[in-house]
Amino acid sequence: MHYLPKAYLHYLVDRNEPERESDSKSEVLQAALSLFLEFGYASVSLRQIADLANIKQGSIHKVSGGKEQVFATLFMNAATSLLEEVSAANPRNMSVPKAISNYVESYVRCGLQYRLHHMLFRREGHLLGGDVRITLNELRDQKITRLWEVLAVGQAKQIFAVQDARFAAKAIVAMLDELINNSTVSGDKLQDSIQELQGMALRLAGAT
Repeated sequence: MHYLPKAYLHYLVDRNEPERESDSKSEVLQAALSLFLEFGYASVSLRQIADLANIKQGSIHKVSGGKEQVFATLFMNAATSLLEEVSAANPRNMSVPKAISNYVESYVRCGLQYRLHHMLFRREGHLLGGDVRITLNELRDQKITRLWEVLAVGQAKQIFAVQDARFAAKAIVAMLDELINNSTVSGDKLQDSIQELQGMALRLAGAT
């Protein structure tokens, strides 16, 4: 049984979600994500999460902490996975244009896997504790830094004419985030547009 309303069902179809783990923590997180999206964080109880995850309510604290911890873990998982993906996509011996193309492709594919998480964060991320928000901002800065490092090399090699490589990195990431979080753009459309997005990123970087 799934509690997501019809308006959100296309996200589940569009995502290339990794195969679900069978452990209880994964079940709790998936159940919580569905319920938070449908009813809002404040209206969801641990009992509802436990019932949907098919575990005892008392087991949630042992498995993944209380409701606040479950809420934070959803966003931390999405943020750390994205940072890991874009970091792994750029080995040091790769050409600069190829590294940017790999960054964009990894960003889009991982972003689609966690599209529901991003949507929930936009709607209710303000409810997160201050420490969690600080950590998420740090992770965001790190993924921008990964791209900035590539752009800075291209700038030094005069591959890019951009004057401010960090600003260009922020612009590229903002563009990708906006498309991933845009419910009017299907996952299939984004997948099919990766090559076009790679070209847009290179233009934003000031490719000569």
